[in-house]
Formats: sequence, C-alpha cells, structure tokens
Amino acid sequence: MMSPNEHKIRAIKMGVVRPRLDSLKVGNRGVVAGIVTDCDRANRMATLGFIPGQTVQLTRFAPLGDPMSVQIDGREISLRLAEARLIEVEDISE
Repeated sequence: MMSPNEHKIRAIKMGVVRPRLDSLKVGNRGVVAGIVTDCDRANRMATLGFIPGQTVQLTRFAPLGDPMSVQIDGREISLRLAEARLIEVEDISE
C-alpha cells in the first residue's frame, strides 16, 4: 500500500487532479482516492477511516456551512472544510 505522500507524488506526475471531499453535494457518494497532506495529518485521517478505496457519503453541512458531516465505514464523522479539502475522492454518485 502506498503512503499518502506517494499517492500525491504519483498524482502530480500523472497530471491527475481529483475532486476533493468538500466538493461533493449532500447525498453524493465517493471513494477515497488519496490524502494530500503531511504524514501526521494523513495518519489522523487514516485513523478516522479515510483510506484509499473506502466509500464515503456526504450527509450534511452545518447551518453556516462548516463543518460538514460524512458517513464512512458505518460511522458519522464531522470534518472542517479545511480537512475535507485534503481528501481526494472519485465521485460515484448516480
């Protein structure tokens, strides 16, 4: 399994720009493709369940737009938008 930094380097080399978690619409689902940040924050995100291949669904935004809530691995997690911008996703909504 590649580290988050290896995912970032690979994406840059390939010219791949993926949407970020904060760009999903409420109700949409995506698959985590990578985390673009330093190792400490990437480890924290992985501990919360944000690992490549994991399915995530945006469930709601707070009334003022920040934070947002997502469902991942059967758990509801709140993230600041700044954190959500670090998570690359592939939108799989229909």
